[in-house]
Amino acid sequence: MSENPDDLERKDGGTPAPERLNAAELRALLVRVRRHGWAFPIVILLGVLSSFAETFGVSLVILYLYTMMGRIHEASAAGGPLGHIFAHVSRWFPDPAALAPLLLAMILLKALIAGGHAMLGGVIQHRLGEDIRNDIHRRFLEVEYPYIRGLEQGEMLNVLATESWAVANTYRALSRILIGGTMILVMIASLLLLSWPLTAVATVGAAVLLVGVNVLARPARGLGRVSADVAEQMAKRTLQTLQGMRAIRAFAQEPAHQALFEEVSSDSRFAAARTEIMYAALTPVSELGYIILLAGIVGLASILRTPFPITLAAVAIVYRLQSPLRELQNTLLSLAEMEAPLHSVAKVLVETEKRSRPAGGICFSGLEHAIRFRDVSFRYEDDGPLALCRANFDIPARRTTAIVGASGAGKTTIVNLLLRLDEPTAGQILVDGTPLFAVDRASWLAQLAVAGQDVELMDSTIRANIQVSRADATDADIRQAARVAGVWDIIEAQPYGLDHWIGPHGANFSGGQRQRLGLARAFLRDPQILVLDEAMNALDAGMDKAIRANLAARFGDRTLVIITHKLETVLQCDHLIYIAGGRVVEQGLPSHLCADRGSSFRALLETAPSSTESDLSLA
Repeated sequence: MSENPDDLERKDGGTPAPERLNAAELRALLVRVRRHGWAFPIVILLGVLSSFAETFGVSLVILYLYTMMGRIHEASAAGGPLGHIFAHVSRWFPDPAALAPLLLAMILLKALIAGGHAMLGGVIQHRLGEDIRNDIHRRFLEVEYPYIRGLEQGEMLNVLATESWAVANTYRALSRILIGGTMILVMIASLLLLSWPLTAVATVGAAVLLVGVNVLARPARGLGRVSADVAEQMAKRTLQTLQGMRAIRAFAQEPAHQALFEEVSSDSRFAAARTEIMYAALTPVSELGYIILLAGIVGLASILRTPFPITLAAVAIVYRLQSPLRELQNTLLSLAEMEAPLHSVAKVLVETEKRSRPAGGICFSGLEHAIRFRDVSFRYEDDGPLALCRANFDIPARRTTAIVGASGAGKTTIVNLLLRLDEPTAGQILVDGTPLFAVDRASWLAQLAVAGQDVELMDSTIRANIQVSRADATDADIRQAARVAGVWDIIEAQPYGLDHWIGPHGANFSGGQRQRLGLARAFLRDPQILVLDEAMNALDAGMDKAIRANLAARFGDRTLVIITHKLETVLQCDHLIYIAGGRVVEQGLPSHLCADRGSSFRALLETAPSSTESDLSLA
């Protein structure tokens, strides 16, 4: 159940403190931003040009007004740098008709510069967002599997789809700060040329106003953390509903799940509303501050008897100054809110970098002798129980090996170790005498395929789901593999054939059909080592027999590892490994073990039903 933002605040008596970026996380972000660092000098240059164009444009507007009123000499006599500018410009453009094109040209120049900045910033922002998004997606695919197993899918979805944008938005925000800061400095410099007392008042007033607004907006950091937490809860709840749709409907739990979703949705609305209220409240405070500041400048100018053109120019510049100042304020608030998602993204980048998957360097071209487990132990958690304990057994090359054991005995752990999803906690797996960790992972998996009882199907087409094992496979290759797996007639019967959409987790197919799609996927790989982990337990006897015949014809000379409860299948294998409680009890030829009166496997058979078609009693 999600937490209400009010509850989040009450835990520590105030708005939650955001997690700060540490040095490693900051470096991880900067490395990815550095490749776009070339744009920063251009951004600064555009800021300087835009600021000068803005300031000069303000001066031209004032001169144009004086020219329209026939008081151009009064403007030129204002004295100081502004008076000199007015005198030079009026000499070249003595009447409104001559001055108007210059004014329009300056407005157009300012628009072009602003447009260039917007386009450059947008392009860099989206490229950076793409880089970060692709990098995180690649990390999720390449990081060691235990890290992925320890993450919630909703959390992964939120980081990849939502929070990955935080880095790009931060880059854009920093560029805006550079532009705004440059504009502010240029405008203050222009004010200084007009009148240093007016500049002092404007600078101090603007600084006080900026600090005051930031103090009032201090809760933005906490709100950013709340918003990030709520967004993650929303992603998790959405994913749970979509993934559990069949079970929710089967147990008539739609109202309960709708209530849970509406609770998280309400939290999201509440967090967004608080942010909007904060921004809305700051706007009138900021505007009131600027009115007071302008009034103070006018009052000081009156006391100092500053010439009216200079006073008018100063007021105009200060009035225009509020735009970059306000943007600077809003950008700083946005940065405060983005600290939480930035931390999440940086944390993923750092953790995946530290937990990169071992690759190995020895190319694997095929199994010649055997795969040997030597004192292999494995636990899923550092302080958890051993799922496999000092296991010693062989999987001979070009033979069929059956692995038998009760649920939880460690069979799937063996498969995960062969797939290199996990690495042994202790001991070694040897492939023709070479440690498996030293073998190139890609070349090893190129010769190995797995099909299991629980087939992981994507919400995509039949073609895409079978082609997972071989991205370059042709339709002819897919058709051949599907026929061996006994699923081609089902594919042909679909309205769109291979392009038929199978639905979430293959919901439009039965359990047996899904298993046959999984078999087709494994067969398409055309592996030298094929692992079948209860891959046909949902098939009827006739289909099971037909596929086994196809399997013997196609892969009879390959290395097969079969995990099964079916006694008939076990007795037809060349080698048997009996495992219980994570330990290898015994191994050998099934016929020899059956004949041995002291064999644990024989004792198991004696407790099983008499029919050879029955399952072994492994409960």
